Parts: sequence; structure tokens; C-alpha cells
Amino acid sequence: MEEWQNASVESNGINIHYHRTGGKGPALLLIHGFTDNGLCWSRVAREMQAHYDLVMLDSRGHGLSDKPHQGYSTDDYADDVAGVIAALNLGTTVLVGHSVGATTAATVAAKYPQLVRGLILEDPIWRDQPGQSDSASPEKKAAMVTAVRQQIVVQQQMNAQQIETSGRENCPTWDAEEFPAWVQAKQQVSPDVAATLVSLRGDWQHMASEIQCPTLLITGNPDKDVVVSPTVVAQAQAINPLIQHTQLASAGHNIRRESFQPYLAAVRQFLACSLA
Repeated sequence: MEEWQNASVESNGINIHYHRTGGKGPALLLIHGFTDNGLCWSRVAREMQAHYDLVMLDSRGHGLSDKPHQGYSTDDYADDVAGVIAALNLGTTVLVGHSVGATTAATVAAKYPQLVRGLILEDPIWRDQPGQSDSASPEKKAAMVTAVRQQIVVQQQMNAQQIETSGRENCPTWDAEEFPAWVQAKQQVSPDVAATLVSLRGDWQHMASEIQCPTLLITGNPDKDVVVSPTVVAQAQAINPLIQHTQLASAGHNIRRESFQPYLAAVRQFLACSLA
């Protein structure tokens, strides 16, 4: 393990855990996806720590952060991040997010524009049609949460080797470096985070319109398991000219894990221009 800082801060009424590389470069705050943890950014951090100060937080309910029984809305996650930025005195920060974490990052930028100087969104939950949970009845939403909770519980009954074996079978293109933190994250996550999937805000268009900083939207191949479609990309750029777009056609939803070097190249180029 690298000699990264390992600590927690109080934010939004709970303790949020993070790892931090330190260094004199600009701060990047990295927000992981659903059921991951902060160390799932380790491979990116190793590549970029010489030039940036990377803060990899564990979102509420994940990793070593507090695990309340409720409070898993998009706004809850965003308010946590805003509190971390303030608690660590990061000033205006570049936010980097994946999936649910990318949606969180965009929400922070929209709600707290004074805190964010740049935004990198890896396949956020921005859909061209409302998701199942948006129009579902309360009974159907409850059933969806129960099903996802049960998936988490079943996975946590497996040992680390079994979780990794399953992950390698499902994600054969991932580098071996990805799995230690990914397995750890699955063991740490609270089943209560299942509520996240039925409480995500569906009004991404409004969120996108409120972003005031340079933004890089990174998408994968529409024929794979991606969320952001070409239609959404076109809508987002029409809504907000600050949104740039890069497509990495060999990747699915886990873009950086499936197209690592092209992802890094896109991120570095964006940062070089937006932080200049």
C-alpha cells in the first residue's frame, strides 16, 4: 500500500472516510460508483499522484464511511462531498466521478458552483428515458430495493476469493490491479445503499444546465452496458456548451477499467486545458 493519508472528516452530520495522496498539485476529489469504495481509484491515483493531490473518498454507506440506515438520495451524497471539500480546505476543486459518483459530482457542481473548478464525468446516470424507478409505484420501488439489498447480502456471504473469481468472470478485460479494492468494497458496503437506485434524481437536464465549470463527459460504446447514449450526449451539449465529450468505443460502463490508457489521456488533456 502506498503511503497515502488515511483519515475521516465529519461532513453533513456523518463521518466520511478518505485516502489522500498529498503533494503540491491541484486537488482532485474522486467519487466512486455504486458499491465501490475510494480505493477503487487506486490505479488512477498511482498514475497521477506526481502532479495532483488526489482525494479518494468512501461515499456514505460504502468503504469505511458511516453507514446510516437512510439518507441515500443524490442530494445527500452531494452535500457530503461539499462538506468534505470544506472540511479539508480544498478550495475550488476538480471533481472526478464514475456512474452514481459522476451523478453526485454533477450535482455538487450545480448546487455549489463556488466549490468546483472542473468536472470529469465517467458515464453518469443520465438517461434519455426515465428509469424504471422514476415512474414506479411505491410498492415496486420497495421491491426493487429489497432485490438489490438481497444481492448485496448474498455477495457478502461469499469469501474474498469467491467474490474475485466472480468479478474476473464477469469483467475479463479488467487489469488485475482493479480487483483488490473492488473485492474489499463489496465486503464493506452496507445493504442500505440499495435505496440509492430508487432515489437518484431523474432531472439530469436541469442539473446539466446549472453547471458553470469546464466539464468532460466520458462515454463508452452504446452497444455495451453504458448509461449515457449518443442522444443524451447531444442533449447535454445543447443544454450547456461547457460540456465537452470524449467517447472511448472499446469500453462499457466501467470506462476507465476497460480502456485505462485512453481514459487517462483524455483526463490529462482536459486537466491541462481547464486548469491552465
